[in-house]
Order: sequence, then C-alpha cells, then structure tokens
Amino acid sequence: MSPGRERRVPGESGKNLAMEIATQIKNIALVMLSLNYPYEKQHIKGDTLAICDYLDDIPAAMDYITVKEGIYRPADMPKLTGLEP
Repeated sequence: MSPGRERRVPGESGKNLAMEIATQIKNIALVMLSLNYPYEKQHIKGDTLAICDYLDDIPAAMDYITVKEGIYRPADMPKLTGLEP
C-alpha cells in the first residue's frame, strides 16, 4: 500500500473485526426479534449546544443504557436476554 491510497480489501485484522461486529449485531437482532420488541421511529432531541460543546456521557444524555462496551439500548426497551444479566 502506498501513501494516499486505500486498500481494496480489508486486511486480516479488519476482516476479523468486521466478522465480530456482524456476529454481535446478529445476536442482538435475534434477541430483539424473539422478544417481539415494538419498533418505533426514534427522533433526535434538539439541544442548544455550540459546535465545540461536548457532552461527557452521551448515552445518558440520550437516555440509553450500556449493555456491553459499545452496545447500548434505549432505557424503555426490555432487557436483551442473553446479553444482559
């Protein structure tokens, strides 16, 4: 790979990461489908933050619960069986 060029295919570590993420997403979707989770369109809550103002805890500000590192769910959604105690 030369500077300024993209790889046409991901390297081995990129493939492994993509497969792990896809597997986790599949597992979450299967649990949600088994719970008959009622899907609703989500809306962004506007705020008056300036372009340089940052929140310390974005999931809490959006009323989300951390299921695992990098996996969140809305607070009013039922627990994800198999992913949460």
